[in-house]
Amino acid sequence: MNHRFSVRIPLRVEVKLSRHGNDLGHYMTRNIDSDGAFVEVRGLVLHPNDFLELEVRLPRENPGHVAVKALVVRNTVTGVGLLFTNSSAGLTQKIGTHIQELLETETLQDLDRHRRAAGL
Repeated sequence: MNHRFSVRIPLRVEVKLSRHGNDLGHYMTRNIDSDGAFVEVRGLVLHPNDFLELEVRLPRENPGHVAVKALVVRNTVTGVGLLFTNSSAGLTQKIGTHIQELLETETLQDLDRHRRAAGL
């Protein structure tokens, strides 16, 4: 059963995970929104109800990361579903800005690709 209140965006961003102050490494999200994320963590053993600290690293932002706390709510072979327990307006705004920049960049890249294909 899906209990999500918002739509996850398929967005790959780097996150640094830690637990009780111990660094667990750097991983990539598969999707993210203001309420949580799915993080690809092959080889890292995490369990539902584990509490983690994350640094979500969004390129082109200043500062380039936002710290959040999260609860593991789902565990699969490829990663974990996380529920942010202290999501902030700052994170929501930064994710939105990052997605908008990616869409604009992709649109420009599509335009360039079409121009090249047309020989312009």
